[in-house]
Amino acid sequence: MILWHSFHQHHRAPTNGHSHVRNVFFSTVPLPPAPAAGPPLAQGQGMPFAQVQQLLAILQAQQPQHSSAPAEEKKDDSSGLATYELNQTLIMCGLNYTDEQHMPSWFKDIQDKKLSDHCKCNLITKVISSTMCYRDAEVQCTPDLFKMIKKRDWMGGDNSKHPLFGNAMKGLSPFAMLDLSKDEVSDLMAIDAALQLASTTTIADYKAKSSFYAKVPESTEDFIVMIKRFVNLLFALFGGACPLFLHIVNIVENILQLSKSA
Repeated sequence: MILWHSFHQHHRAPTNGHSHVRNVFFSTVPLPPAPAAGPPLAQGQGMPFAQVQQLLAILQAQQPQHSSAPAEEKKDDSSGLATYELNQTLIMCGLNYTDEQHMPSWFKDIQDKKLSDHCKCNLITKVISSTMCYRDAEVQCTPDLFKMIKKRDWMGGDNSKHPLFGNAMKGLSPFAMLDLSKDEVSDLMAIDAALQLASTTTIADYKAKSSFYAKVPESTEDFIVMIKRFVNLLFALFGGACPLFLHIVNIVENILQLSKSA
């Protein structure tokens, strides 16, 4: 505003108008000292270039400085599940519909599209083997168990109110908690890998893949171990607030208590 008023007060000056306007304009801005050396300028030649550079430097220094620090990256707590499946999974974890960020971390980790199938299996193995309630009932990680968890096929193909006996060992089922040796697990892995690499397969190949079928263990000890394995699986996948886990572990503890009092 001072510059504009000064300009209008003096713009009718009778002599050397351009030099007078320049003098009035720059009289309001503190100028740096002129260079000590150099030949004098002729009238009408303008300001020295070095003095103009110094003036620009002063003006730039008076501008407000803006921080160039990068913005803080927002943490993504999304599990990557569709709304309906997410709600069902939250129920299985014993969580509210707004508690997605409190789901077990493996749900989000396994959704990474850059993660290979082999790494997904290693992730599942680590989750199951490192999270157990009963150390005497290790869950055997078979190819069918890996596929069920990766696809989150908890129902095992049963979508009606009348489960099929043929699907008894699929999905979240205590009958899928097989009592296998390490060699038997390795054989199942080898057969599954061969079927995946085969150019052509038949129904007979898949039927010959496994001779296991759903059955109730004959001894009480084996039955308890089977239920304990199922408890460990539920605890590893869904956490300690899982309603199904709480019911099954209550059954196991009651059986153990009855065995002690017998």
